[in-house]
Amino acid sequence: MIPLGITCVYNENLNYARLGFDYIMAIEKAGFIPLPVSILKEESIPELLKIIKGLVLSGGGDVDPLYYGEEPLPGQGEISPLRDRIEVKLARAALEKDLP
Repeated sequence: MIPLGITCVYNENLNYARLGFDYIMAIEKAGFIPLPVSILKEESIPELLKIIKGLVLSGGGDVDPLYYGEEPLPGQGEISPLRDRIEVKLARAALEKDLP
């Protein structure tokens, strides 16, 4: 079976990272090995990408609109600066390695 990384939800205020069990079950049902990703150090990304063969960015709060050149709008949902920083770098690195 092929290992897939699945990003976790971070809550800096409550000091935890979590992943919904539905994600794990769906990845497993599809025939892959689910590997929850909760890295906080950017230096760990290259090592992680040597292990996984694909990446799933799990759902969660809104991405900071500054990442795509926009300003925050009224009514915008919760933003996790830590998660955005790591997931953007992780996604870019995965794309460079041509990982699905």
